[in-house]
Parts: sequence; C-alpha cells; structure tokens
Amino acid sequence: MKHILFFISVVCVAFLWQGCEEKVVFGSIYGVVTDRSTGEPIRNAEVTLSPSNKTAIIGSSGTFEFINLEPGQYSVSVEAKDYQYNNKMVTVVAGESATCDFHLDK
Repeated sequence: MKHILFFISVVCVAFLWQGCEEKVVFGSIYGVVTDRSTGEPIRNAEVTLSPSNKTAIIGSSGTFEFINLEPGQYSVSVEAKDYQYNNKMVTVVAGESATCDFHLDK
C-alpha cells in the first residue's frame, strides 16, 4: 500500500510540475539596415512594423528589434533620407526571433 501511495504522489507532483512550465507565446523580429554599396549602417532610418504600428529609429549600429510580438504575418518597412523605401513580409513564430535585414539603395 505504501508503494502505491508513493507512486500516486510522484505522478501527481510530476503532473503539477509540468503544468507550471512557462509557455512562450511571443516572438520577435530583429535586423540591420545598411547601405547596399558600402555596407555601412544607415543611421536615423525609421523602421515601421504593421499591423502593430510600432516604430524604431536606427542608431549608429544600424540594428533594430521588435519584441513581444504575437505570432503571425507582419509587414516591416524602412525609410531613410536619400535612400529608396523598402518593405518586407515577415512571419513571427512563438518563441523564435525572425531576421529581417535591409540593404538600401540610394
């Protein structure tokens, strides 16, 4: 009888522990914006994410990141003075980071 109660206790604890695991429900998009001909980062470029309408202004590193995004399709667009506008579609998957690099032409 003691063995049966011990086994039931172990199974219950394992079941409860499994239910306590943190479920990842969000993903992210990150990338870099560079000049196609020089490879240099483009500062002050504006990256916009739709449909969330989040915006990031690129600093000296040329990188951007959008975090805590619900899974699904997003449009990522970038604008920079003296460069051609560019746009890409990106799929966000829960628990993953999608890469979306831009190499802009003047």
